[in-house]
Parts: sequence; C-alpha cells; structure tokens
Amino acid sequence: MLVVFTYDFPHKKSHDGILKLIYSGFTPDLVIGAPFRDLGNKSSPLLRVAPQGLRYPSSAELCKYFGIRYEVTSHDTLQLSNRLNDLNPELGIILGARILKECIISNFQIGIINMHPGCLPHNRGLDNLKWAIFDQLPQAVSTHLIDSKIDLGELMEICTVPVFEDDSFIDISMRTQNYELESLISVMHKLRNREFKTYSLRVGKYNKIMDHKNEGIVKEKFDWYKRQYSSIRETYVETNPELPWVNFEN
Repeated sequence: MLVVFTYDFPHKKSHDGILKLIYSGFTPDLVIGAPFRDLGNKSSPLLRVAPQGLRYPSSAELCKYFGIRYEVTSHDTLQLSNRLNDLNPELGIILGARILKECIISNFQIGIINMHPGCLPHNRGLDNLKWAIFDQLPQAVSTHLIDSKIDLGELMEICTVPVFEDDSFIDISMRTQNYELESLISVMHKLRNREFKTYSLRVGKYNKIMDHKNEGIVKEKFDWYKRQYSSIRETYVETNPELPWVNFEN
C-alpha cells in the first residue's frame, strides 16, 4: 500500500508529484491532505525563490478525478497513527507535510520517502537554495527515508542540480523541484527491483530561515557562485564519494 502525504490546498509539489507518480505507474492507494496551518511567520524574504500567481488543482480535485482515496487530517495526530496502524501501509511519500512524528513513521513497513532540496547532511532545514550559495555548496536533491529527526534518516540517493550563469533564483528553485520528482521515480524503481543501498545520516548542519543580513550576502555572491558552480559541484562530489550519487543529466 502506497500512502502519499500532501497539503489540502493548491500546492505545486503536491500537484506535480501526484501526476508524476500516476504517469510513472505508481498510483497512490491513499492520499492524506493536511489542512492549512498558520505558522505565524510574518517576515518577508528579500530574495524570492518561488514564482507567484500560479494556479493548480488541489490534491482533493486530482484524487477525485483519478479515483484515488483522499482523506483530510493533520499529519501529526494520534487518530492518524491509529488509522495507519490499521492499514499497515508499505511505503509513504512526502509531497507536502510538516514534521512527521515517530508514531506516524513507525507504521510503514519500508518507511517514508522525502525529497530534500539540498545536500544532506550538510544543508538540512530551510532556505536550502540560499544556504547552498552562502556555504558554497552545490544545489542538490537528497532523497531519503526519514526518521524522527529533521532531514536525517537513510539516504537513498543524491544528485546535484545544474546551475547556469543566466539563472535567476526562481530558475534554480523550479529546476530543483523537477529533479526532486526525477529522483522520487528513480527511487521507486529501485525499491520495486530491490536494487538500493542506503547511507545513514546521523549528523549535519541544520539551517533556519535566512535572515535579511545573510540574504544580502547571498545576493552579492550570486553571480560569483554561478560562475564558480562547476568547481563547487565537482569539489563537493569528490570530497563525499561515500554518498549514493546519481546523475539525471545524461
């Protein structure tokens, strides 16, 4: 049984991920949409990395169209844990979720897959695109089986994301989301064929939302970062050969 976690409101990754799974032959058995929650973050970033004004069908609309069972509930409740315990699902996928607790994770036979937009374990947390520039790390996607700690667990594969000299922040962000879904399907095929190994993530740098001062530094470094990107990417890959690298550019 395949269970997918999404948001119960229009959300690009939820929308694109459901369609990508269906198209690739991995139609979910159940989609669980978490309702909107006000996180109380009133600050506005100086550097915007997401496009504005786009419209998407919600997860509920997609699931109705494709005949997929859809339920609305918060992702951190005892009610959901009991529900999953009864279902005994094999695998979960995060397309939109807050932090999942151990009582939810432990209900899955294989585990829950997350696609993280940064180099794990060195770029955990939030604002990964910006922190990669700040810390001179490549843009990347790390696909892993989660545990109860944020952006740790078992790394299944990692790939770097191309960066071009005429890129905007939004270009890089959109390209990274595309690579997240490529990696998801790659991992799903590996699971189906039992052809995967994992790398244990136990420590790493955790980043919070970037403040305006550091955003200013990132803005100043951006053009330099793009010019030096090939070297930054090559150096990181060479110094971390133990990670399960894949390449989607060929």
